[in-house]
Amino acid sequence: MNWSKRIGIFLVVLSFVLYGLIPLLPFLPISTSQKIATAPLLALLGELAFWPGGVLLGREVIARYKVCLNPCTWFVKS
Repeated sequence: MNWSKRIGIFLVVLSFVLYGLIPLLPFLPISTSQKIATAPLLALLGELAFWPGGVLLGREVIARYKVCLNPCTWFVKS
């Protein structure tokens, strides 16, 4: 696997981690105003990590994982 694919995978995984941190914000011992400011920042950073990662991985890889992450296809028998 070449370096661009590795960086792409890292960026896509990082974007999921950043989005995953948003639901944990209410449980952090920081002020409400900091929580309100942090949520959109995490979402923005998640988007900024996902799109370059998607470009590095290519359209085919993103389409394949998009099908895997679609909840409508999780329980369909093939």
